[in-house]
Amino acid sequence: FRLEFLSLDQNKLTGTIPVELGRLERLKELRLELNSLVGVAVPSEICELTKSEALAHISADCKSKVTCACCQQCL
Repeated sequence: FRLEFLSLDQNKLTGTIPVELGRLERLKELRLELNSLVGVAVPSEICELTKSEALAHISADCKSKVTCACCQQCL
């Protein structure tokens, strides 16, 4: 896939974050903040993209709602 920027912020999303997002090997920015993703973690498949230096920015509601070991910005 050629998707580089995915902004899903402020969409009232619920449930889990799909592990399939980890297949977006060219993804440079992923925004998940300001949703209703409570008690879920950013999947390790997505965090693995940060190791390849392709994914430079992940933001989520990880200060209070989402567990994120690889987020650069927690809101």
